[in-house]
Amino acid sequence: GSGASRTRPAGRRHRPDVYFKEGEENPQSEHHDDYLEWKKYVLSKNGSEERQTLFIARDPALPGAKPLNLDVGYEQLVKNDPSIKYIFFVDADSTFEPTALQQAVEELENDPHLGFVQMFTLSTNGFANAFAMAGAVSMTPQRYGTGLEGDGGFNLFYGHGGVYRREVIDQLLPFLEFDHKGRPMITEDISMAGKNYLAGYYGKPLFVHTGEGVPTSLPAHDSMWRRWGFGGLQFTYK
Repeated sequence: GSGASRTRPAGRRHRPDVYFKEGEENPQSEHHDDYLEWKKYVLSKNGSEERQTLFIARDPALPGAKPLNLDVGYEQLVKNDPSIKYIFFVDADSTFEPTALQQAVEELENDPHLGFVQMFTLSTNGFANAFAMAGAVSMTPQRYGTGLEGDGGFNLFYGHGGVYRREVIDQLLPFLEFDHKGRPMITEDISMAGKNYLAGYYGKPLFVHTGEGVPTSLPAHDSMWRRWGFGGLQFTYK
């Protein structure tokens, strides 16, 4: 399962609404442990904002898990709400500076040809063990290099820590795509960046720090780079 939310200012404090979406491919009970944990977490963040949260329950073995979840989230939360102008993509391990979203929106407001901004990510779990520390040290210069390349060049979208103009998302849907052999495109984030440029927009790095976790074991590290490598080749072929 995964969560998606939208937030609007409100004048009073109240508890947020938490919705459960059963995937037609794999109906599950609202008593699903993951859903109950997610709902408990969301309700604990009671504040002065109106928040709608959608929990998507699907079979994780089905192809295209993340991009298909994005399609479902868009359909449920964004499609029929014309007031939404920007979409902020985050991961479960994402962390942000307090003004990150405000700075991103200001960049988009100032240039109608700017389709998305990608924030700079720093590894936040390097303290976990020696392997994570090595990964954090390795990823930081890679992220700096990617950001510098994107400043005037092709700007990558990492799949998180980025804010898209809603009208661009409307043009590049669906998130779930398939390659020439009918396999789900793994790196939907790179494909989104490419389609952003094809639609006549451009991307821009925003050097505002956001946090992300790095793999803490060799198997996890190997799995991540295999996905990135294969997905990158799918995009290059396309």
